[in-house]
Amino acid sequence: MDLIVLKTQYQPDPKKIAGKYSIESDDPLYPFIVTACNQVGELGKPVACFKEATVDETGSDYAVIEGVRFSGKFIADRLKDVKTVYPYVASCGKELDTWGRSCDDLILDYCYDDIRQSSIKPVLDMVHQTIMNQFGAYKLSSLNPGSIPQWPITEQRSLFKLLGPVYEKTQVRLDKTMLMYPLKSVSGILFESKEGYCNCKICRRQNCPGRREDLDEDQLTKMLDW
Repeated sequence: MDLIVLKTQYQPDPKKIAGKYSIESDDPLYPFIVTACNQVGELGKPVACFKEATVDETGSDYAVIEGVRFSGKFIADRLKDVKTVYPYVASCGKELDTWGRSCDDLILDYCYDDIRQSSIKPVLDMVHQTIMNQFGAYKLSSLNPGSIPQWPITEQRSLFKLLGPVYEKTQVRLDKTMLMYPLKSVSGILFESKEGYCNCKICRRQNCPGRREDLDEDQLTKMLDW
């Protein structure tokens, strides 16, 4: 199946951004945040791509999706009874990648970084909604390479191979260290699951723009005890 590409505008709320850093409306920094949010509302174009893909087979420590092999007991166990998955990449977009990076005020720099991170959520929500509406998959779980030791970031290579022309469609590229550019990008595999598994429950990266669930320390401890 061809990639489905989704784009949206992002209009951050200056009160929410400022509130995270205890900046009141009468603070000298507040007008800068308002201006920044207005700029992002005009400039920001978060983007995502995904596709429907078929799981060919799963073994004890691997899964094959449309001819692309993914390694590890972790993904094999998650997908052993799954027939269809939805690999995806979502990003703040190239327009926001360099926006606000020349700021020399530390607090504003944090705020601008927060804005870039937060811009991913609306387009990632669009991915979930489109999958539900178009494919009838409602209780989606997520696997994200690099979020836990059991599924390392090197699996990004297979994910991008499975997706195909990611850069051509979204301007998101993967470098030789498996990092994505723009840096404010997330990737993974969505699939329907009655258990509602989510990598977020065992990921300690609290500021991840793609976080959808709170950290579950008990579940993380069990996973690390494999």
